[in-house]
Amino acid sequence: MTKKPSRGVLVLRLGLASSFLVGVCALFAGACGAAAETTLHFGGESHFLRHCSGSCDDGLDCISGVCTRGCVVEQEHSCSRFMGAACTSDSFEPGAVAVCDVKCSGDADCRALGGDYACDVGFCRAPELVAGLGSGGSSGASATGAGEADAGAEVVDCAAYRNRPGETPLAVVIRNERSTPVYLRPFQPCNDATNSRVKFERDGQDVNVRGYIDCGYRSCDDVQVNGPREPRACTGSCTIEPPLVRLEPGAELDGGQSWTEFVSHGILNSTERMPDACVPGQKDPQIIPGTECFAQIPLPSGAYRITAQAFADIQCLSDNPCDCTPDSGSCITSSQLGNGSAILATVDVQVPGSTVAVTFRDESTPPPVEPPGPEVPAPVIVVPVPGDCPFEYLGEWIRCENAGWPNVVPLDTATSMEDCMRACLEREDCTAVTDYFWLGQPDLGCWLYTSTCDLPASQVWAEEDGGHDYRKACPAD
Repeated sequence: MTKKPSRGVLVLRLGLASSFLVGVCALFAGACGAAAETTLHFGGESHFLRHCSGSCDDGLDCISGVCTRGCVVEQEHSCSRFMGAACTSDSFEPGAVAVCDVKCSGDADCRALGGDYACDVGFCRAPELVAGLGSGGSSGASATGAGEADAGAEVVDCAAYRNRPGETPLAVVIRNERSTPVYLRPFQPCNDATNSRVKFERDGQDVNVRGYIDCGYRSCDDVQVNGPREPRACTGSCTIEPPLVRLEPGAELDGGQSWTEFVSHGILNSTERMPDACVPGQKDPQIIPGTECFAQIPLPSGAYRITAQAFADIQCLSDNPCDCTPDSGSCITSSQLGNGSAILATVDVQVPGSTVAVTFRDESTPPPVEPPGPEVPAPVIVVPVPGDCPFEYLGEWIRCENAGWPNVVPLDTATSMEDCMRACLEREDCTAVTDYFWLGQPDLGCWLYTSTCDLPASQVWAEEDGGHDYRKACPAD
């Protein structure tokens, strides 16, 4: 995967009345803007640019699942009643319909519209305002993204199920430092994204960085905007493994970029479904409550293990040759089968990060032993605040027993190891800090550790990680 995942193009769902309005405005450029400006208002709990499933207040129309109004691009002031809005035909299907919209490059650009507005693929959006389902609904809960819920009603935060893609990608490179070629096999059939060549794990559990490609699975965003509908059509079953990729000695291959985790809301049995209060329209009471869907969230900070798999040889299913000859270090074979047992290459990393390499090496060749940073001896005892608790260095590549996510907290504001130590002193749950400043790379910084540190021990990944652990050593009361 070489670019951020798109949320897709919203389906244009113009009602008869809104279609008529847009058409009239297009024909009579000056008429609609002047007439409408006397009735539309902005401010308070406005519906402008909120997601919608039917109708909108404030004199707006529900166009492609968003409360706005049609306009004419050539009419200079057709959207002047809306703060920061301009007439554009780019926000839905490009060129299909012109509407009043607010462009953005980040959430901060949308804050003037309201506290729950956020930047969504270049345009400001906010959750739908739903006062309650009423007597005909399938639940007594009310869904909201802002404002006050009905008195006595159970409040459901539907915004918590919407997409929040990450912003900081981790680039993965697959290298072959063996003396012979390797044949890479992806971890997810039917997915030709480059990041299907590697697997992410956190605390020993697989992390879904590739999305859901099975038929019928929809994003919670899609369900909240478009409501219940038939599952999307399958493009075809995937019964054949993709062909292996040959990687030459000394060559490397793009393993993709990952910045987003795809989380299940009911797709996996161990997770809860999105509540019906977040779904526009009514459901058959015989159907199981809730909706299966998924959402994108930023890849959480912490320790991850990334794995690539390959074979030392290829297996042809016929007498015809199935191998390939690389022109630039790699090529795609015509076989899906490797010969012998799979070879695994792994690397342990901290997220957020920038680039990491997963390297295949000959079994008889140990990894190169290089100092992870400058030869600076770590101090044994550090006292960041005179008279307060000292911190003791645990030793080379010794880490606390529960090191890694979710027991670590990055301190982005720190400019030195001592900054982290002072922050740790202010937190009762902080027992140690991990320092990366000693490597001479300030962007790695330091991290707070929030679990027990009673049984520190040497970890196989600690040398490659390069961090130094300092345990808070307060005297017993």
